[in-house]
Amino acid sequence: MKTFKFTEETTLAEYLIYWLYTFRYVRIRETTQDDYRLTIYRHIIPKIGDIPLSKLSIEDIQAFFNDELTHGNLLTGGPLSVKTLNNIRGLLSSALQKAVMLGYIPMNYCNGVELPVLIRKEMYALTEEEGKKVRTNALLDEYIDYGVAYWLALVFGMRNGEICGLKWSDIDFNQKVIHIRRTVKRVSNTDPNIPGKTRMYTNYPKTDKSRRDLFFTDRVRDILIDIRSRRLENDYYGKRNADNSMRDQVLLNINGGYADIGTVERNFKRFLKKIGIDNEHYTMHSLRHTFVTRGIEKCVDVKALSEIVGHTSVEFTLDRYGHLLDDHKRMVMDTLLDDV
Repeated sequence: MKTFKFTEETTLAEYLIYWLYTFRYVRIRETTQDDYRLTIYRHIIPKIGDIPLSKLSIEDIQAFFNDELTHGNLLTGGPLSVKTLNNIRGLLSSALQKAVMLGYIPMNYCNGVELPVLIRKEMYALTEEEGKKVRTNALLDEYIDYGVAYWLALVFGMRNGEICGLKWSDIDFNQKVIHIRRTVKRVSNTDPNIPGKTRMYTNYPKTDKSRRDLFFTDRVRDILIDIRSRRLENDYYGKRNADNSMRDQVLLNINGGYADIGTVERNFKRFLKKIGIDNEHYTMHSLRHTFVTRGIEKCVDVKALSEIVGHTSVEFTLDRYGHLLDDHKRMVMDTLLDDV
């Protein structure tokens, strides 16, 4: 990359590219690099990239976000979600804050931008009966291919990407513990030696809290051993022409590569319909949400539960599931006050 020299004519596009590759890339993972790159090249540069950084204003940034709010969806040309808008603002604000530190601009213009209030999507948990259906059917021969993923998500509260990255060597059958040490995601392909526009990427989980150990019982150990035995007996890896480096994976795609989180998600929708669960709101994440919900209902210590699912903090868990705690406390109080 050529040497960057800031002038009065330096555009926002030129600065963002300089900032991304000089300052940001050194501290973010490849998956995040992909997100940043796409945001800059597909959203910001086409609309306000030509504006000189020295002439940028709060009004320019606000007009950009107003347009993104109504026409920012790259697939439909319609509205962009408030969550995505906040992500874009976070990126742009970080870049402009560095420009302030470098003396290129007097202030961070993102600080004056107004965005709609982010309304968190409602999370849906399976009922106990539905959860039992998933656990029972997921490991039947008919469904066990991707069903293993659904079973792991429901029983351990694991994320989809963590399941797709799980190796048998991550499971200690003697100590009865699963080590969560990696995650898988599909990213844009910038390697000319690899065919296709996207590729599967595996890396360590994003935060220290996500790198965790999940303990299990003798009964669960027997189930995991049975899953592995059935994989080997049915030549699961050979049928997919998996090379030696991939034969340790718990889950594979049909071509012997890393299972795609998108494919696992789409198959989950079909799986639910086949076993008689028809709820359009359910996603793979609903299984993780169900795990946490059942834990709270069973009065599991919230701090321990937060660490088990790999939340960044107990506060995050309380923020997301505080209403369930309130419901439980109400039931407790109804019992305590029954004789009053």
